[in-house]
Amino acid sequence: MAPGSLTKPGDSKLRRYFDRLIASGAMPPPVGVFVNPGVVPAQSSDSQQARYNRSYEYDALGDRYVRFLAEELLPEVSRVAPLTADPNLRAIGGSSSGAICAFTAARQRPDLFRRVLT
Repeated sequence: MAPGSLTKPGDSKLRRYFDRLIASGAMPPPVGVFVNPGVVPAQSSDSQQARYNRSYEYDALGDRYVRFLAEELLPEVSRVAPLTADPNLRAIGGSSSGAICAFTAARQRPDLFRRVLT
């Protein structure tokens, strides 16, 4: 590890930074929920390809995705992991289409997410 560096080659800077914050008591251990876009399988694998819903699900500016998070996914996760209800302690993030989705969700539901990484 280079002097003053948080990481060594192959390490995640964010993971090491979080580890230090958690160890010092400055941050509680987070619960990460990662979502992949839906896939509609091909009806015939010989002549068709699967349809990926990434653009439909993530690039849309409506409230369908954030309703899915609020009404379906997060309640299920909360059954097995402790989730905070404080939106100041919740984050949502993504890159590319995921960034559009994260921004849209936080914009529409600041009562759920107030930290956004895009």
